[in-house]
Amino acid sequence: MDILHKCIGMASGAVINTTPTIFAVLHPMLNEFSALIGVYHNYQIIVHLIIQLFVEFSKKMLCFLRVEESDKFYMSCYQMVDMYARYNINRVSLDSDAEDQCYQDLYVFLELLTHVMSKEVLDLSSDGKTTTGKTAGDVCVYGLQVILPLMTIDLLKFPALCLQYYKYAGYMCEMVPLKLCIENVDIFKGVLTTIELGLTMFGHEITPMCTDFLQSAASFLYRHENCTMHEAYNLLKPFLKFLMKLILSCQINSDALSSTGHALYTLICCYPEEFQQISMQLINDQADTSVMDRLHNAFTLLTAGIDFNGTHAMKCRFKNNFDSFTTNIRGFLFIK
Repeated sequence: MDILHKCIGMASGAVINTTPTIFAVLHPMLNEFSALIGVYHNYQIIVHLIIQLFVEFSKKMLCFLRVEESDKFYMSCYQMVDMYARYNINRVSLDSDAEDQCYQDLYVFLELLTHVMSKEVLDLSSDGKTTTGKTAGDVCVYGLQVILPLMTIDLLKFPALCLQYYKYAGYMCEMVPLKLCIENVDIFKGVLTTIELGLTMFGHEITPMCTDFLQSAASFLYRHENCTMHEAYNLLKPFLKFLMKLILSCQINSDALSSTGHALYTLICCYPEEFQQISMQLINDQADTSVMDRLHNAFTLLTAGIDFNGTHAMKCRFKNNFDSFTTNIRGFLFIK
């Protein structure tokens, strides 16, 4: 453990001028430490320190690495995640603190994956080359594949872990939507399950992250060629009705209404016919004819002057209509 602590200290002290030297020293050790996860998988403190080393490496050094060096680090990350998955997925533990240990591991894992994904945004290496091996997106999607089976509802009730997870999921959908939505549809399906939970279960801070995720996914699919041919298109479709019901039942916190309006607009762009059908169904479900008429008028005003073409100008105009819509329906409607 003393060696691990020293390596973590070395990585955390890296700056742009010292990164090449520190990389040359530390990188050969990363694969060795990954293998040690298999040897010491029952010693949580050692496993945690190994993951923490990767976190510090990615946080302090990754943005300065050249493409060849980044490729090597991504491969090391991939191997480490694979080794962790081998000994932790479907693992049964009788330890009283097993849940807390899993929480700590997942939290640092998400921290690592977030830093790895940031390479897509912040790259200070400036060598102009393109990667030939594993990419940041490959590592992050695989990491998400490992995390999802371990991320239980009870674990998501830890506020810090919950926040980190939903922040990361949104980041993934924004940065590598093709890899997440199209190329790894089973993972996308698993993430959508957690998005549905996040819209209702974990508080007002998580709700806008979930609606931002829906907006990113819908925006990508709307612009993607032949989007209706992909399974992701059908997987996302139920969220239009789900979101509309949450809006009409006043289950969306006022702080999340802005992001909800943007998500709703983008979902309508993808599913315009379904929006008309759902609107009519919600109107016809009202027992009071006066409420039916008022809700019909509210939906008419919501879409008045709006082209659902995905442009920023129309999204902003829809947002103004949406603000009036939510204020209006809260005055006469509450669906349980």
